[in-house]
Amino acid sequence: MNPRTRLASILLCLALFGGACVAVAQSAGESKGRASALYEKALVEFNLGQTRAAYIHLKNALLQDPFLLSAHLLLGKIYIQLGQGDKAEKELLIADGLGAHQSLTLIPLARAYLLQGKAEQLLAELFPLGTLVEEDAELLALRGQASLQLEQFYDAQRSFTQAWEKNPNNVSAVLGRIHVLLLKGDLNEADFYARRAVELAPENPHAWFLKGSLTRGLGDTASALRDFERAVQALPAYLPAQIARVSALLELGRLEAAQAAAEETIKLYPRDPRTLYLKAAVQARRQAMDEARETLKQTEALIFQLPRELIEGHPPTLLLAGMVTYSLKHWAQATAYLRLFLEKFPDTVGPRTLLAHIYLQRDQSEEAVKLLEPALGLAPGDQQVLSLLAEANMRERQYVKASNYLQQAAAAGDDNLVLRTQRAVNQFGLGRKAQSIEELGAVFGSNPEYENAGATLVVVDLKERRYDEAVAAARTLLQGSPDNLSYLNLYGVAQLAAGQPEAARWAFNLALALDWRFVPAQLNLAELELREKRPEAARERLRLVLARNPDQVSAMLMLARAFDQQGDHEQARDWAQRAVGADPGAVPVAVYLTDLLLKMKRSEDALQAAQSIELRAADPDDLALLAALSRAYIANGRRATAQVVLTRGSSLAGYNAASLLEIATLQRQAGDLNGAIWSLEKAVSGQPRFLPTRLKLGEIYTEVGKFPQAEELAQALLKDFPKEPYGEHLLGTIARAQGKDAQALEHFTQALKMRESPVLAVRTYETLRAVQGTGAAVDFLKRWVDKHPDDEIARQALAEGLVRGGRTNEAKEIYQRVLARAPDNATALNNLALVYAREGGPKAIEFARKAYALVPAPEITDTLGWVLVQGGQVEEGLKYLREAQSRAAAAPGVGYHIAYALERLGRKDEALRELKILFQKESDFPERDAAVALRRQLEPRNAVPDGRREPGLDPVAE
Repeated sequence: MNPRTRLASILLCLALFGGACVAVAQSAGESKGRASALYEKALVEFNLGQTRAAYIHLKNALLQDPFLLSAHLLLGKIYIQLGQGDKAEKELLIADGLGAHQSLTLIPLARAYLLQGKAEQLLAELFPLGTLVEEDAELLALRGQASLQLEQFYDAQRSFTQAWEKNPNNVSAVLGRIHVLLLKGDLNEADFYARRAVELAPENPHAWFLKGSLTRGLGDTASALRDFERAVQALPAYLPAQIARVSALLELGRLEAAQAAAEETIKLYPRDPRTLYLKAAVQARRQAMDEARETLKQTEALIFQLPRELIEGHPPTLLLAGMVTYSLKHWAQATAYLRLFLEKFPDTVGPRTLLAHIYLQRDQSEEAVKLLEPALGLAPGDQQVLSLLAEANMRERQYVKASNYLQQAAAAGDDNLVLRTQRAVNQFGLGRKAQSIEELGAVFGSNPEYENAGATLVVVDLKERRYDEAVAAARTLLQGSPDNLSYLNLYGVAQLAAGQPEAARWAFNLALALDWRFVPAQLNLAELELREKRPEAARERLRLVLARNPDQVSAMLMLARAFDQQGDHEQARDWAQRAVGADPGAVPVAVYLTDLLLKMKRSEDALQAAQSIELRAADPDDLALLAALSRAYIANGRRATAQVVLTRGSSLAGYNAASLLEIATLQRQAGDLNGAIWSLEKAVSGQPRFLPTRLKLGEIYTEVGKFPQAEELAQALLKDFPKEPYGEHLLGTIARAQGKDAQALEHFTQALKMRESPVLAVRTYETLRAVQGTGAAVDFLKRWVDKHPDDEIARQALAEGLVRGGRTNEAKEIYQRVLARAPDNATALNNLALVYAREGGPKAIEFARKAYALVPAPEITDTLGWVLVQGGQVEEGLKYLREAQSRAAAAPGVGYHIAYALERLGRKDEALRELKILFQKESDFPERDAAVALRRQLEPRNAVPDGRREPGLDPVAE
């Protein structure tokens, strides 16, 4: 501070403590001595966490010596802990006037300013000293919080990032890092740093509060409550944590505990309108509506006592005023407050929804639509905004729009979008805005006059896969409005999701009986027909829809799916392309078109379709789009580019285990095993109970030879799932990869005892074949199939074993039975082609072509190429073999087939080069002996290709 400010502080000290400076009996020296002793007692108590005792000692010390600098500093810290920013500021200014070093007052004063909402003053007066990294990081983080209070998000992000860069282990910097991630919408990454924050500072209330807020946002309210309680224990006066604790208790239905916590908060802040509003929320949940209304009136009275300029100039208070007057149905006042708030902060969603409620109460549905449509742009997938838009459109008798909004609400967004919505409406709880919209819902959610609450409940239940609850809520809606087309349609959607197609059909048909032009019901009936494998019926219905609504993108896409289901891929492609033309930015349409073109083996067109939508999509980082783009890159042999795209997808997926599993699977296909491991390790760390990622991670660890890590994972699976076969299965896989077949057989046998699984049966068969030979393995699998006649996986494995054992007629019979039941079984077609190829039968090529048309996987492509070569169509066969090799370069059998084809074409040098490359690898394959013979034929003077040299021959220069 400058000298003038410091002088003012000294004068303030004299004004405050002049009475204490009057001469008393004891000498000045004795007084200072007693003050010093009292300060030391206060310091001991403070360090023991006894804040109240420390406070009393300090007040007594200052009675003895009003100029005791250390006492003013410590008292300032205590006031900050108590949440009394004005008193803390006063003490710190006195300390500054008494000559305290700026490094001792700077950070506490910043906190005092924040407690009082003096963000502008903090930013204007307090800057890093540039002396200590730790202190500079702390102050930068506090400046970031000040920018957040002022809704200056870019400045906040910059300050927090600077704090993080200066000291990533400073807890305020870590908390600032969390705010940066929250601004970016990355809740999972923010949650990771919140856990780190409480490790760094286990007594920091703000850290526990943020961790709890994120945990609650991720759906674990019970754990969040424990975090809020830790925050309150660390600092009882920390009001945001107290508010969050009460809100979590309400959400968990613990009403008695919520009331007790609310009363405790009111004792701390008896004149704070926020605490009274909290009490009203509890009373409403306890159905004490008269008491809640009285408490809300007291809250309103407290707000009205504040100067108008303070209300209008302090955003959280302004928003709270809007919420309280809204709750009391003082529509005119609430409208004025909320409009003023939106003038200052037009990009906030929560106040828009409150004001839209008011417009709907006043039957101003057109105004509500105008207000809510921008909100949907600000928060895509927000269930409350979508349901309110549906309500407003129903009031306008725009049933089609209303139904579309309701269905969007059910389907919109992944976990990352829902949590972002929750964060947007809980901004006050994070210290930036007033009470959460969720708390408002707790106060008024049971009020039946708000029909949109029921619609919101249905769509949220659908999203969370609580289908029975969704059906019950939709039925309640219908009872109140039996002729409401949107509610009828929503009821049908809920029944369909619950696995009740006939009830769903009834609802959709009834909606059409009321209004035959109601498109959503027509589309849902078409969806039902597609699920029932009745594409022709779906096509007829969809053509009628498109005759009346030629730009209906959903109908076009469904028509494409209908043609696809009938095997007419060309028509499916045409309709998908029309849908893209109608909405060039529609990601689901482009993803479908990309995958359809890949199925049609038009990989270049698929890549072009995916890249085109990437340029036009509203969200080019959509995970479904990135996955489709990666599949197209892989199909075109551009595996390095796919790896880059997938690495980005892995980062964007946060800790969503299901998304990371899909990305890791694609990374594996793209040859990025390390990337796949990184994605899976991230998934396991974020959601350790999600079993599929752990199993896949164990497989890839084994594949790359990371056996210790794989074994550690297997042991963890044994511990976590002692009655399941997962751990034994993985241990068997590891042992097999290490060449310990006998040990692997023990593990697979034990796993099979724990659960009779087709996969485990086949693994046991394969290992038994390695240990005891083909005959014993086939006998085992035959017994299994006799016991499990519906196990097609094991049956086809048995057929493969019979082929190996030379029992081709028995194998052929099995494959033919499989095809009689499932003519489109590509694996059976492929294997039958190999059987006929062994016999030299002309049907080999026919079956191989059918298999390839269904599933052009590398192994099936190899089969087609091989049987063509063997059938004399060498050039065509080589084309397919090259395709197979480009998609499965590590498969040694393909290399031999290519060498054989090249030799047949007279290209002996090229054939020999292929064989040399093949034998650089140590892998084994069924035709290895044939490959050795072919190499000897092409290069009879050179070494045999198994690593040994014949006498007198020089080794081959590889």
